[in-house]
Amino acid sequence: MAKRVAPDRAAAVEGTSDPVSGALKIVPRQYYCIDERGQPVPQTSSTEMIERMLRLLEVEGGRHVLEIGTGSGFSTALLSHLVGSDGAVFSIDVDPEMTERAAQLLQMAGHTNVLLSAGDGRDGWFAHAPFDRLVAWAAAVAVPRAWREQTRIGAILVVPMRRHGQAWVSRYRRGQRGALIEEARAPGNFIPLTATPLRPWKSADARP
Repeated sequence: MAKRVAPDRAAAVEGTSDPVSGALKIVPRQYYCIDERGQPVPQTSSTEMIERMLRLLEVEGGRHVLEIGTGSGFSTALLSHLVGSDGAVFSIDVDPEMTERAAQLLQMAGHTNVLLSAGDGRDGWFAHAPFDRLVAWAAAVAVPRAWREQTRIGAILVVPMRRHGQAWVSRYRRGQRGALIEEARAPGNFIPLTATPLRPWKSADARP
């Protein structure tokens, strides 16, 4: 990976009491979403969509969050700020090279409350369950059973859905015995949740 300057996580944010807006002002999107050749990283949702979904997620300090789809690491960095030093973010991506890139950038930026893994996000991350929040950046036909079983009672799950040609984002609340109660819907169209990468990432050095 080409050398790049890590952002200053201690930068002050004035004039806002909104955690999501504050995180968006602190975390530099370009650091994560532009590759070593100056090209956009395709594995990243728009800032507007990320903001919308993080607001639905209602992340608070001290929470443990499971993220399905690390991508560039931009949303992971935002979650890291939102949970604070008392919380933790556990992020899974199906693409090993993409995961490695994001892990390097997050480490360089000083995010010590995040843990990344390459694997099938549909299986969740049992070793670190239960989670207070879950957010996915790929669309499911149905919420995987593992996600229900690995979240606490009262947990919020924000999941893109795709069914019968329709796409949207659902916010669920985890009830008793694993039941999920849909509380809200928002517009959103995401790539499908799969066991293998749809568009495998290649580092700039590996590209022709």
